[in-house]
Amino acid sequence: MSHYIIMGICKMSLRLGGKGCIIAVILLLTGVSIVPDLDANRTFNNTIYVDDDNIGGPWDGTTENPYQRIHDGIGAASDDDTVYVYSGIYYENVVVAKSIKLIGEGRDTTIVDGNETAFVIKIDADSVTLCNFTVQNSGIESSAVGGIMVESNCNSITNNNVYDNCIGIHLIHSNNNIICGNEISFNLIPGIRLLNSTNNIISGNIVDSNGLDVLQYYLVPGIKLEQSSNNTLLDNIFSNNAVGISLTYSSNNNIISGNDVKNNEYGGINLTDSSGNCVSGNIISDNNEYGIYVDNSPDNKIVQNNIIMNKRNAYFKDCDNTWDGNYWNRFRLLPYLILGKIDSKLRMEVDWHPSKIPNEIVSNPFAIIETNMGTMKLELYKDKMPITVENFIKLANDGFYDDLVFHRVIDDFVIQGGGYYANGTHKTSPYGSIELEIHPSVRHVDGAISMARTSDPNSATSQFFICDGKQSFLDDNYAAFGKIIVGIDVLRDAASVETTTKYRMQDWPVDDVIIESVTTLNQ
Repeated sequence: MSHYIIMGICKMSLRLGGKGCIIAVILLLTGVSIVPDLDANRTFNNTIYVDDDNIGGPWDGTTENPYQRIHDGIGAASDDDTVYVYSGIYYENVVVAKSIKLIGEGRDTTIVDGNETAFVIKIDADSVTLCNFTVQNSGIESSAVGGIMVESNCNSITNNNVYDNCIGIHLIHSNNNIICGNEISFNLIPGIRLLNSTNNIISGNIVDSNGLDVLQYYLVPGIKLEQSSNNTLLDNIFSNNAVGISLTYSSNNNIISGNDVKNNEYGGINLTDSSGNCVSGNIISDNNEYGIYVDNSPDNKIVQNNIIMNKRNAYFKDCDNTWDGNYWNRFRLLPYLILGKIDSKLRMEVDWHPSKIPNEIVSNPFAIIETNMGTMKLELYKDKMPITVENFIKLANDGFYDDLVFHRVIDDFVIQGGGYYANGTHKTSPYGSIELEIHPSVRHVDGAISMARTSDPNSATSQFFICDGKQSFLDDNYAAFGKIIVGIDVLRDAASVETTTKYRMQDWPVDDVIIESVTTLNQ
C-alpha cells in the first residue's frame, strides 16, 4: 500500500555525502536562480544555510558562513525563501512566521530539540514547508503543547520524525494542510491532534506507541479530531497506541480510508458525537478491546473494511449507522449482527452484505472539488476505470478545472461542468478525447461522477457531470468513474439553484456555481 501522495518535494533525504555538495539540489527543489541580495553584508540566492558547527562565526547565511541557529536563519529569510539546515542537534524553540521552506539535511540527523520547554517548532505563517527533521522533547507543562504546532493554513509537513513530545503534531484552527510521510511515536498524548481544523490531508504517516504512559491511557489516541470536519485520513498506520483513531465533538464528514489500524491497547476507531463520516477500506485488526466503537454518532458509513481479530469487533450506542460489505473474521453466509444499546436497551444493527472473503484494500485516488457552495469529496475508481480516472487526474493536476463553472444544472438529474468559464468562454482539454470506458459494477448512482460527451461514444474530453439522484438509464452509455463520499448536501444545493439561458445554453445557473479547484489525492 502506498504511503505517499502529492508533495513529493521531500520524499528523499538530501544527504549527499558533504555539506558543500547540496547547492545544486536546493536549486532543483526551489527552482530559483542566483541573484544579488539587497543587503550588502550577505550575497546568496534564495537559500539561507544553518549549521550548528559554525560556533565562532562569521555568520551571513552562505554555505561558507552559515548561521549557527535556525532562529537566525529564519530571521534573515523572506517569504518564499528556503532555509536549509545541516545535520546537527539544535536546542531551540523555533517560530516560523514567514512563508518559507524549512528543510533539514536528513530526517534522522537534523534534530530540533525543545529541551523539554514549550513547543519545538511553531508554524504561524501560511504556506510553509517543513521537511526532513527529527522534532523532539517539547515541554509537558500544558496539554496544548506540541512538537510541531500549527496555527495557520496551507502548510506541508512531510518526512519528519516526531518523538517524545506532549502532542506530536498539533493543528489548531488550521486548514488545508498536508501531513504526509512522517513517523510520529512515543508522544505523551495524541500523536496528532486536530482542533477546529478542516480540509487537512493526513496521509502515509506511521503513528505508533503514543499515549501509553498516561494513567487513563484509553482516552489517548494516535490521532484525535475535535470539532474538525472534512479532513482525509488516508493510508496511515496507527499501531500500538492507546486508541488508533478518535473523532469527537462534532467531527463530521471526514474520510477514513486505507488505514492499517492494529494492535492498539484499547481500541481501533472511536466515533463519539460525530456524524457523516466515511470509514471505508481500512484494516482494523488485533485491537485489545474493540475494533470500532460508535457512540451517539449517527449517519456514518462503515463499509468494506476488514474487521478482524479484535476482542470485540464493533459496538454502538445511541445511534444508527450504515454497515455494509465489511469482512468480519471469517466467511459469512448470513448478515452479520452488530450488538449495541439505544436508550440503555439492547439493540442490533446489521451488515446485510458482509464480505465472504477479506476485502481487497485498493487505494483508489480521491478528488476534492472545492466550489463556492462548499466541498465535495469523491472516490475515483481507478481500479475499474483507469483510462477515465487518469484523464481526470491529469486535468486536475494541471489546474484545468480551476475557476470553471457548472454550466448545466438540472434538479434531480445532474450538475455538469468542466468546460466553461463564468463569462461563457469555452475551455478545451489539451489531451483530446478518450475512449468510452464501461465497467459493470460502476453505475450512475446518486452522487456518481461521470464523463459528458457528444453523440460519439468516444468523444469525452474534460466535461463531467455529477448525478443528483440515481440515473440508471445512463448506465453502459456514459463513463461513470467515481462517487461522492462526503458533500452530498453540496450537490443538492448546487442542483437546486435557479437557472436561465445564457450564452445560448439552457439550464445555466443565474448565480454561478464555480469550481474553485480540484485536488486529487493518492494518485
